[in-house]
Amino acid sequence: MAIAYPTWNPEFERRLLDRLVDRHTPELNRVPPVVRPPATFEERERIADYFTTIAALEVFIFESTAVGVGVVEDPALQILLTRQIGDDGAHAEIVRRAIERLGIHDPIHEIKRRAKEQWEIAGDIPCRGLLGFLAFELEYQLHAVPDIVLGWKTARINDLKLHEIGKDRFLPEKAFHRQFIISWIKDFLARMPQRQWHDTVSALLAYDKEFRKRRAPFYAALRHLGEVATGGESVEGMRAVSDAWHREGLAYILRRPSRVLEGAASSCAETQAAI
Repeated sequence: MAIAYPTWNPEFERRLLDRLVDRHTPELNRVPPVVRPPATFEERERIADYFTTIAALEVFIFESTAVGVGVVEDPALQILLTRQIGDDGAHAEIVRRAIERLGIHDPIHEIKRRAKEQWEIAGDIPCRGLLGFLAFELEYQLHAVPDIVLGWKTARINDLKLHEIGKDRFLPEKAFHRQFIISWIKDFLARMPQRQWHDTVSALLAYDKEFRKRRAPFYAALRHLGEVATGGESVEGMRAVSDAWHREGLAYILRRPSRVLEGAASSCAETQAAI
């Protein structure tokens, strides 16, 4: 039975992530530590190395999205994807300049090299027609949320300017990207006849499974790199939150029943009614 969930927006996903954290790693609900700038050359080097990989991810994402603009036939989605390209390109440039502020030489060539490594991880999935591109969007816009957001909750060291830009700009822009791509995929599938829906979903889930298998070792290494660079903590249950988020995200898009999603929806509705 298909479920009519509310619009995916920042409030809904915050409620959803909070529920998963409460269930799997409630210690992350504590007040985040005070963030300080790196105090030594070694700390600056470690965080610059981490930032270089983050910038490379942004480059890989906008390169893959540029492929998608040529694959997608819906002009409204094409326009939104051009915004995603611009946002992620700006993120890469802002992070690049943050590395220079740390006293490290311009990392542009290393950023490009690491972006090529991301293509080696992904293979040609983003280029495999519409479904391959949609699987890429799900993996790097939706499924990566816990890895990105929860890492901020234990970070103690950061470039303070970039830390504020991340909260005020990066996170809201990423949330906007998720909102429009999730809405588009959900509506795209909902318009299909049952037989076509079944075949399309089967193919999309196969790409999704392949993507997660390909990228899992890298994201585990990235979490460790981030913990070392930012003085963060390795929190037990983070992988469980990530896996649960993945399941709930797919349940939302495929409109499958889920008590967790229904609970997040009810929580949002109660808050709106109280306003």
